[in-house]
Formats: sequence, C-alpha cells, structure tokens
Amino acid sequence: MNDPVPAAPSSQPRLPMHRGLRTGLLVWACVALLISASGVMRFVPPFIIPMLIGGSVLAFCIACAASRDFRAAVLTVDPRLAVHYHVVRVVAGIGFLVQYERGELPGAFALQAGWGDIAVGLAAPVVAALALPADTPLKRGVVLAWSVAGLVDILWVVGNAQRMIFSEGNLLVPATLTRFPFSLLPLFVVPLVFITHGLVLARLLRRT
Repeated sequence: MNDPVPAAPSSQPRLPMHRGLRTGLLVWACVALLISASGVMRFVPPFIIPMLIGGSVLAFCIACAASRDFRAAVLTVDPRLAVHYHVVRVVAGIGFLVQYERGELPGAFALQAGWGDIAVGLAAPVVAALALPADTPLKRGVVLAWSVAGLVDILWVVGNAQRMIFSEGNLLVPATLTRFPFSLLPLFVVPLVFITHGLVLARLLRRT
C-alpha cells in the first residue's frame, strides 16, 4: 500500500492575520473619519500634526518588527493595491491648489504639494498597469523610480509644512490641516502613503 502523499502546508493559520489586517485598516479609516468630521482636530496644537503622522508609521513598523505573522501578511499584499492607493493624492493635490486660489494656503506650500501630489497620483495607475508585477529589470526600474519620486515628494511636503509652521509661524497651514476634510491627511492618508511606499519598496527588495 502506497504511503499517503504529505499534505501541502496549510495557509489557514495566516488567514486570521489577513482578516485582521483588513479589519484594522477599516477601523483606522473609520476612526480617522469620525475624528476629522467631529471638528476636534481644530483645537489641537500644531505639533500634534507631525506626531500623528510619525506615530502611525512608527506603530506600523513596530508591529512588523514584533510579529512575524503580521509582517508576512503585509508582504503578501498585492503591490498593485498599494500603488493604486496613491490616486488619493490627486484629490489632496487639487484641494491644496483650491485652497491656494482662495488665499487659505501659501503658495510656498500649496503649489509644490499640489502639483507634486497630482503628478504622483496620476502616474500611479499607469505604473500599476504597465510595470506590475515587476518581473523584469525595466519594470522594476519604473516602479522604483515612481516610488522614490513619490516618497521624496511626500517627505518634502511634510517637512516643508513643519518648517513653515514652526520656523516661520505660518498659521494658514495648520489651520487647513486641522479642518475637515483636510484633517484626514495627518490622521490617515499621509501615514498610509508612507506605509504603502515602504511596502512597494520592500517587495522590490525582496524580489531582488
């Protein structure tokens, strides 16, 4: 009698972590929306803005470092989803330009942030469609160039905002970023921009 063929390792133990990842993301988005819509962000001091962004990204990094299952679940996320998420930057960029036209944001912040986000966001679906999966050197180069450009852009936007707030005492920037719907940026949108950039870069490095 032939010995039974060993069963392939089951992915069942990882399924709860995948569900938990999706549920956690949904809960985070809902909580951020409730806080933003409530108007409570208008009463927080400006230094809370970078703390919200940095704290969210740091918490995610700690979770990845502390939990092997969580890290594995994150690394199995389709990078096309991570890239497509950046289409939201088109909306943010248009919002910045509209606020500039209304005189509610300085051009030194709004113009670069607005056009930069629009460019990265519009390029996202093109990169996802033409360069993913990144299974050739050319495709990997395209994805890497887009991700690095998008990461540099968001770092400049966040850094420039902090410079204008704390070095120049500009009150228009924090007034905008603590008002609905713009307060969703530090609460949810921008941290996830950093996280998805990290995910795309991690997948590229892992494949390499």
